[in-house]
Amino acid sequence: MHNESLTGLVIAKNEATDLPGCLDFMTEVCAQVIVVDDSSTDSTVDIAKSYGCKILSTEMDETSGFMGLRNLGLDLVQTEMSFVMDPDERPDNTLVDSIRKAKIGNFYQVYRRNNVFGKRLDYGRFGQDHQVRLFPSITRYEGVVHEIPKLPHGAHVHHLEGTLNHYTYSC
Repeated sequence: MHNESLTGLVIAKNEATDLPGCLDFMTEVCAQVIVVDDSSTDSTVDIAKSYGCKILSTEMDETSGFMGLRNLGLDLVQTEMSFVMDPDERPDNTLVDSIRKAKIGNFYQVYRRNNVFGKRLDYGRFGQDHQVRLFPSITRYEGVVHEIPKLPHGAHVHHLEGTLNHYTYSC
C-alpha cells in the first residue's frame, strides 16, 4: 500500500544495476516516483519507465551539482511530502513501516548504514550517518556536493526508526 501524500525522488546516472531495487521500494510506498536522469547511456531510463516513474532527463550543471538535480526533481512534486533516496540505497522493513506512519508536515531523518566495497563501515564520520530524507515537498536543497535539505529556522527533526542501507562501490 502506498501513501497518497508521498512522492519518491531519485537522481540517477547509469544506474541500471541498482535502480530496480530502489524502485521496488519507492513504487510500493509512494504515490508517485520521480527519477531525475543525468544523461544516462545505459538502460536507466527504460527501467524507470517500466516502473511507471515520471522521468526528467537533464544534464548536471557543474555550478549546482547534485543539489540542482534534486531541486529540479522537487519542482515536479505534486504531493505534500517527499522521500529522497539514491539508487544504491535500500530501507529495512522497520524504516518502511516508519515512513508509512510519518506525519505530514514534519521533517524526518534516517539512520544510514554505509557499506563500502561490500563491508559495513561502522567507524568515523560515516559510521553514524543520519540524514534528513523525508520532508515537506516545498523544501529545497543547498550545497553543491554533499547537498542537504535547507530546513526552516528552528525546525524540529524527528527520527524514523529503521535503517537505510547504502551499498556504495559494491563492485
